[in-house]
Amino acid sequence: MRILFRGFAALISSVIFSIIVAATETTPVVEQQTGTYYFSFFELLIMYSLFITPVYFLVGIPWSLLVDILTKKKSLFYNKYLHNLFLYCAGGMLISLIIVILEPSLLNDFYGGIALVLLGGFASVLFYHIAIPFDMAFYKYNESKKLNALNVWDQPE
Repeated sequence: MRILFRGFAALISSVIFSIIVAATETTPVVEQQTGTYYFSFFELLIMYSLFITPVYFLVGIPWSLLVDILTKKKSLFYNKYLHNLFLYCAGGMLISLIIVILEPSLLNDFYGGIALVLLGGFASVLFYHIAIPFDMAFYKYNESKKLNALNVWDQPE
């Protein structure tokens, strides 16, 4: 059930992140040159969704479950929120760094690589904040399931 909730969070995160990236990459009409083709916002949204969504599902969900396992045992910080925030951001930046290393054509210059790594950190923090309400729903679902199981056995015959 937790994976299902994380899947919903990954889907919502990929849509929001794709919208943000497409909005920043869209060239306004007043800046467009004649005779040059520019992708529309919706074309960019579809293109970025095709690249972003698999990363969220193939890497984001397993990393999220790993963070859950790591933070269940011991936390580096006093506050579990800060610990999770740090781990999610580090994971997003690490995955972005791996992608940049494996595909150097993504780099225009050194600062472009840093920007992509920071963008990965932002994407993972976005996923974390969207996953928080789903975790709360998962916790309440488990608690109600436990209570229902107890109530079944407590009823007189």
